[in-house]
Amino acid sequence: MTTDRQTLTFRASYVPALEAGSYSVAMTQTVQVDKALQHFATQRTFHVAGERFGLNPQDIYAVFPPAGSLGDHATVLPHIIVTNSTLPWEREAQRNNAESTPWLALVLFDETEAPTPQSITLDALIATPNRTARFPAISLEPGQQGSDLVTVIDVPRALLASMLPSATELRWLAHVREREDTRAAVLIANRLPQRNRASVVHLVSVEGRYNGENFGYQGTDSNELIRLVSLHSWRFTCVDPEQTFRQLAQQLNHSPSTVRLPANDNPAAEAYLALGYVPLPHSLRQGSTTVSWYHGPLAPGITPGDLSLPVRTADDLLRYDPEAGLFDGSYAAAWELGRLLTLQNGREATALAQWKLAHRRHLCCVETAIHSHLPFQALPADEAAPELVQAWFAQLANLEGIPFNYLIPEEALLPPESIRFFQIDPLWIDALLDGAFSIGRVTQHDYRLDCEHTAMAADHPAVRDPAVHPTVSGFLLRSELVAGWPGLRVDGYD
Repeated sequence: MTTDRQTLTFRASYVPALEAGSYSVAMTQTVQVDKALQHFATQRTFHVAGERFGLNPQDIYAVFPPAGSLGDHATVLPHIIVTNSTLPWEREAQRNNAESTPWLALVLFDETEAPTPQSITLDALIATPNRTARFPAISLEPGQQGSDLVTVIDVPRALLASMLPSATELRWLAHVREREDTRAAVLIANRLPQRNRASVVHLVSVEGRYNGENFGYQGTDSNELIRLVSLHSWRFTCVDPEQTFRQLAQQLNHSPSTVRLPANDNPAAEAYLALGYVPLPHSLRQGSTTVSWYHGPLAPGITPGDLSLPVRTADDLLRYDPEAGLFDGSYAAAWELGRLLTLQNGREATALAQWKLAHRRHLCCVETAIHSHLPFQALPADEAAPELVQAWFAQLANLEGIPFNYLIPEEALLPPESIRFFQIDPLWIDALLDGAFSIGRVTQHDYRLDCEHTAMAADHPAVRDPAVHPTVSGFLLRSELVAGWPGLRVDGYD
């Protein structure tokens, strides 16, 4: 049973030292020279940049209710989590106010009242005519261009007045959640969604638009439109009580329970399918094509067999089944992938080649030492691989950066709304690492040296230590649970 405990701290705000905007620094100095005072003055202007008219997708950690979801959300205030913990306080909703009031508000619209978003330029936003909608005068900041696009919504004053919080409420609708190593800002809407209706949520800018406690409507009548800048929006529906977390989890497809295709009546095919294999097109070196078996590193269970490594080419790892008349290209594909990924990462490939070259030179010096009457200068050889190389092989052993189609080669292995359990195939990892270590393995002599490296194993980055890499199992989840509840943590118990 896990005993780890994480502390979650709630903070009312996380105000930056300087808000976004332009600043001027003036300095004066007075010195006395020959009993006469001399005055020197200088001034510098700088700008603190910050988001103003839009957010990048990576700025948004999560929204709830999940975008596009259908569920029982009528008792939950919609909220959004942004990765920049200072974002809501980088600007001010109130000008020259001692209390920091967030410049962002989350506004919930029912589907019947939701405004239509428009994409316009900043020049068009600044020049918004009063007969169309009301928007205050603003100035562009450094880095902002009049041709930049911005999303706006036009809302009748009466409707907006029933939705927008007061300045005091606005401060209560934003906070920061802080863990040991992360901080995120949370913005909450002040309305509940209606049952059996679709809802739209907009994250809008209210920068400088509050006069005291209330939003400034610029003298508009109840039916006149107020223009707001929308930085992000999403839609959800409160119609299906089956779309709660519990229901989604309980309704996950778990048959078959492992990463494999459904059972087949053909005994010969079923023998492969039970081990997680899928038939895939295979282009041979001679130019012809065939169909071969393949499985990734995520196997349904313990994978039988063994590998004799190192090898000189990927073809050495092809296995042929004469009864089925098909190749098994799983380990050959893993070996070639390891080689290509390492070549793609130039720094790691260069460091590996240089380390192996240093070992070859050191070996030559040792052989020359037999003839002690010949002078030579010994070359030091670093027994352990460089940290860069070791880190790269550790990433590969953890399957970091492996293309997804090598992990799950067929969508039917992981259909929508399903969970599949797996066990890591250590032989697949071994083939991947040997392919990565094959950089510089050109001649027979290179191959022999790599065999000697493998035999030493203690400092070999491509040899998997069972003590360091024990049997690993896990599960794959393809569900709306992933998008709807990001950061989901699963604790396993014995």
